[in-house]
Amino acid sequence: MSRLSTPGSAHHRSSPRFFLRKTENLFVASYVLRWPHFIFHSSAIVTTLDNTFRNPLGIIVVLVVLATLMGLARVSSADEIQGFMEPIRSIELASAETGIIKSVNVSEGQKVKKDQVLARLDDEIQKIQLDLAKHLANSKSAAEAARKALDKREMITERIRKLRNSGNASESELIRSEMELAIAKAKYMAAIEELKSREIEKRRAEITLRRRTIRAPFNGVVAKLHYHQGEFLSPIKPELLQLVQVDELLAVFPVPVSLAPTLKNKKHISVYLSDGTKLHGSIHSLGVTADASSNTLSLKVKINNASGKLHSGEECYLRF
Repeated sequence: MSRLSTPGSAHHRSSPRFFLRKTENLFVASYVLRWPHFIFHSSAIVTTLDNTFRNPLGIIVVLVVLATLMGLARVSSADEIQGFMEPIRSIELASAETGIIKSVNVSEGQKVKKDQVLARLDDEIQKIQLDLAKHLANSKSAAEAARKALDKREMITERIRKLRNSGNASESELIRSEMELAIAKAKYMAAIEELKSREIEKRRAEITLRRRTIRAPFNGVVAKLHYHQGEFLSPIKPELLQLVQVDELLAVFPVPVSLAPTLKNKKHISVYLSDGTKLHGSIHSLGVTADASSNTLSLKVKINNASGKLHSGEECYLRF
């Protein structure tokens, strides 16, 4: 009766099958240590994969290598780097006020100018509050009455003072008159302060009403609308729309850290589109923190797009 070989037996370890598996593992490990060499030798990659996929360890190794390569995939070659276009500015335009949206004056994809009205919130109450504030600010009767009362008290006090000096008025009469004069001065000052408070209240009402109208903070394009007429703009989600500025674009590239000293001394740089079109740009920024997986920095190049022919998300390239 033949003896069955177990994974731990000497017969199993010396069998051709065990030797072949051990040889394959060593083969895979040797190629993993030298995987950068095979990036440039496709035939070696095919051979390696053919042997590797025969055991689970090989599959794991391949997955690790592919994940590493994906971190470097955006750097297409030593002298060409792939990037993409993005808007120079993109914001979620929000409102400081809440309420029912009275009107939306733009649509998705529409170009807008700075300070153009994009939407309005219901503002009937705010208009009434402004009218009331204006009325109170313009009402100066209380201040005028206090001013006249003060003038009268000053005149009376001056007469009593003269009578006191001539001996025709008592000291208590002069003291009482001076006290009433002080009260009249305080009432006049209070009336003046009230006028100032009403003026401030009027300005606040004007600002509150003005904030019910949402305007474009810069020239741009409406990328997406989040609300429509009749909906309630809530404080939980106050973003009305997404506005992007595309008259200038940023070409974003992951550049090797080794190129940073060269790029820091440059102001202008050329960018190429997929069809070979050459664009002239200026360096907008160079990242200061490197990506650990790819050892690259983020380079942003400003591109003029006044013609509107370029699009956000479009592929572009740097050549060295």
